[in-house]
Amino acid sequence: MKNTMLFFLFFLSAHFLFAQANNSEYSKQAREFIDWRFKRINSHILGENLDTFTFNQLKASLLRGTFYRKALYDTSKTVVVDTFCFSEEERKYVDSFFSNPANFKIDTGLLNNSIILPTKIIDSLFKNSLDLSAYLNEKYHKDRFFYISKPIFLRNNTMCLFYDSSIRGGPLGDDGTFVIYIKDKTGWKIYCPLYGWLS
Repeated sequence: MKNTMLFFLFFLSAHFLFAQANNSEYSKQAREFIDWRFKRINSHILGENLDTFTFNQLKASLLRGTFYRKALYDTSKTVVVDTFCFSEEERKYVDSFFSNPANFKIDTGLLNNSIILPTKIIDSLFKNSLDLSAYLNEKYHKDRFFYISKPIFLRNNTMCLFYDSSIRGGPLGDDGTFVIYIKDKTGWKIYCPLYGWLS
């Protein structure tokens, strides 16, 4: 009985240390990626929660079995230059982030000086047709806020699925993209857009 208890405690300790190491490595990679993606932004105003409609659109964009990387040439002809598929294991891992919106939510501690804009304030501004950019300018001296997702890393942290959008609240100037990024010796770069919108 004593030996069984000692083994059980050892197993729990090992599991905890392994999870802690994984979380530490994830945080390191996520911070590096976000610092690269938002290197031109000194402070961040973040929407508290991604809206349900967009979350479902992002989820739907992953239902394809094969993803096509396209290029537009001077002849205005779009050509498929590469294709990409998730492995079964990668698919299950990515799907786990979309099983619940909370799993897709960014850890705001990864962004220095970030300010969280509560959903109830955002909804109130849109519902009452108030000028969102004027509100942000008056309160934070900014003209937009961002929704950003939790980075999803694959293939030994050389691939990342990431969503971000920029919201002004006016008739023009809002946009969002869900993209596969890849990392090589020169750093992160866009590999394949999965979903995008513009207003």
